[in-house]
Amino acid sequence: MVQVHECVADPKKAQVEADIELLCQRGVYSEEKTSLDLGNARLAAGDVATIALWLKDNGVLTDLNLYDNSGKFQCCIGDEGAMALASALRVNEVLINLDVRRNKISGDAAQPLATAVLASSSLEIFGSVPLKELRANTLDKLALSGHALGVPEALVLAKLVEGSGVLKELNLRANSIGPTGATALADALKVKGVLKTLNLRDNNIRAEGAAAIAEALRGNEVLTSLDVRGNKIGPTGATAIADALKGSAVLKALDIGGNDLGDEGAKAIRDAVSGREGFELEIEEEAVRRDTNGRLYTYPEYVAFYGSDAPAAWAAAAHP
Repeated sequence: MVQVHECVADPKKAQVEADIELLCQRGVYSEEKTSLDLGNARLAAGDVATIALWLKDNGVLTDLNLYDNSGKFQCCIGDEGAMALASALRVNEVLINLDVRRNKISGDAAQPLATAVLASSSLEIFGSVPLKELRANTLDKLALSGHALGVPEALVLAKLVEGSGVLKELNLRANSIGPTGATALADALKVKGVLKTLNLRDNNIRAEGAAAIAEALRGNEVLTSLDVRGNKIGPTGATAIADALKGSAVLKALDIGGNDLGDEGAKAIRDAVSGREGFELEIEEEAVRRDTNGRLYTYPEYVAFYGSDAPAAWAAAAHP
């Protein structure tokens, strides 16, 4: 077992080191003391508060994985743990890779955490978000489909997209950014940039997120392709996007199916793009199933993933 403490004069610091040593037994702590993997380690907010205190004085750890400590065995990092990490990041100058995905962090704590991540002089990767490359403007395409991104990651991405002069395609399909993440990305679209393709399929952005995207479309002069399929936006979200489309001649392709649009919402969308030559509209309500992670998938997507086992998996999957 790796020892994480030595002779420490400060009793409080000694207690933190002792607590960290116990926490390390739940995961993998490298011999070099540069990497700590506590993914799926049943951490609670108090455990993360201890880790945050440790990080403030730690000048060696570069890689910290706290992935998926959400709700298993009544444990949860949540907002309290996220706020503690944000505080630690403000003073830590060595951490390079931090992963807090799948930890039930809401907007109240996600914003301070995202702000701390963006202000960090050392972080290069946050979850699956390539901070270093985005800051350096070296990416013209970014595909993060199915990477379990949540609100904190979406807030960070939004700010980096806003400042990018080269990113033209962003694929965030099948994540969990929700209305808050969609709203942040919508704000980024309002800033003059070069993003032409945005895929937010299966992100549960709902009507609130759709309304924010719609508002951004009104002033955006670059985005040509938008995918918001499978987001439960309903008639209200569809109507908001339809109203925005009436004043936007730039968008050329829209996938808005699988959203329970109803007759009213579907008609509003079709009327908004009626007569627009070459416009590609996907609006059909496909049959979908929900997998064990709560994601919605069509049958062709099940075939692509499960192969010959697709019929059985489709039959066993829950209806949305």
